Amino acid sequence: WLQDCDENHRLCQTARTTDQQGELLPRRVLDLSGAQIRLIETTQGQRGRYVALSHCWGKEQLLTTTQATIAERMCGIAVEQMPKTFQDAIAITRGLGLRYIWIDSLCIIQQDKADWEQQSAVMADIYTRCYLNIATTRAAGGHEGCLGPRWTTRDSLKWAERFSRAQDICIRLAMKSSHEALQTPRWIRMHMDTAPLLPRAWVYQERSLAARSVHLHANEMVWACNVTQRCECKELDGSPPDGDGWSATKDRIAKLGALNDKKALHGLWRTIVEDVSLLDLTYESDRLPALSGLAYRFAEYLPKNERYLAGLWEGDLARDLLWESGGSQQTAGPTRERKMTAPSWSWASLLAKWAGTKSYKQDPRTRIISASVDIDGQNKYGTVPGGCIVIEGAMCAVVVGESPRSPPSLLANVATVQYGIFNSLHLNYDTSADASSAGGTVYCLFIGSFSEVFDHDKHPHTKHQGLILKPTAGGARFERIGRWTQHIEDWVHNKDVWTRKSGVVRVEII
Repeated sequence: WLQDCDENHRLCQTARTTDQQGELLPRRVLDLSGAQIRLIETTQGQRGRYVALSHCWGKEQLLTTTQATIAERMCGIAVEQMPKTFQDAIAITRGLGLRYIWIDSLCIIQQDKADWEQQSAVMADIYTRCYLNIATTRAAGGHEGCLGPRWTTRDSLKWAERFSRAQDICIRLAMKSSHEALQTPRWIRMHMDTAPLLPRAWVYQERSLAARSVHLHANEMVWACNVTQRCECKELDGSPPDGDGWSATKDRIAKLGALNDKKALHGLWRTIVEDVSLLDLTYESDRLPALSGLAYRFAEYLPKNERYLAGLWEGDLARDLLWESGGSQQTAGPTRERKMTAPSWSWASLLAKWAGTKSYKQDPRTRIISASVDIDGQNKYGTVPGGCIVIEGAMCAVVVGESPRSPPSLLANVATVQYGIFNSLHLNYDTSADASSAGGTVYCLFIGSFSEVFDHDKHPHTKHQGLILKPTAGGARFERIGRWTQHIEDWVHNKDVWTRKSGVVRVEII
């Protein structure tokens, strides 16, 4: 597989240099050339072919590098000291005749915030430049190993006796499909027992950025590169990495340069965010850093002055504000409470899903006046504990309780309506806690409209959408607590609600 890719897949080579000495090495790698494995600090411009490892850390303590142990790691590490998964990955690397391997727990100094920020900022380069990414897809932890016996069933012997007349034919029944696990990321939780690596959010970025990965699944090895997929049973051989039709696919990410349309790039980014929102993290504060490598790659193809704002792109910011949370009813992925690991207007503060409609038209009264974020550390694509958007748009106060609060002074002249008089207006709160904290009155800011035309009906189906806001304690700023939708259809009564008549206000959202 590797040789065929080297010789025939030009798309898999474009991210890497043609230098015979290999790629620029990461800052630290494990050198496998001696009897003992050594952690080395590379020199500027040093080149070589290296393997990157995608793995689950698991619940047991892994072998790591810290400031206290880095000198020891550079003197040498006995293979027997390493977790079984690392030992297996090293055996594969040596079997391929390669000298270097990059393993995050050993090549990034743990418990060192500055080093972690520096290395997470170049994660895109680490995985893009690797000669091969080894994905220990079957292992839920570092001590399990990834080269164990294949999953099968005892009935395999009965099937072999029944269908094979020759003595040298063996049959092994697959317990669960490795093909489905790798091609249906939106349903990956159905394969937790045979592919526990894939629901990890960090791994999504790693397998997307690496030009080629080999997955050590519980059933078989599966190859996935920018051009094709292959597997030991050969069913996938020659098939493009086209996924399930819903998710962002590896080949689309590999061909970002071909997406000359900025609108297409923004749309693909929203799909990536939806994919990652369904995946797990040990620390919720890593939600943005786990995408920083992909954000860095997208920035190469977007206008140079377009800023990245807590997981959203400035060039389509108003549209990107209209994400929907899974809220307290989320079942397809991790259910999260709102934590201020990102501004309330960013999807990174919760789960994200956008309207899957065909066309979008922003309301002409909606204007982004300014936007800024507070970056924690050196990585501008990393953790963002806070931020602010100043926006103008049509707004209405909606009374949702029996004891509505008085509006803040800056909204004293905003029109007020009673919730429930319009059968087409739906308030979708981000969490159940947000719904209970509304305080009797919420403020609906109009952003834009979506239209979709179905095959059976050429009449466009339109819906207005915007943000549900609540004032902060001081009343001068607002927080997002949800997204509202109003369907504009022939069957809707009182569809001319407030979006045409409401006055324009300027608010600051944090």
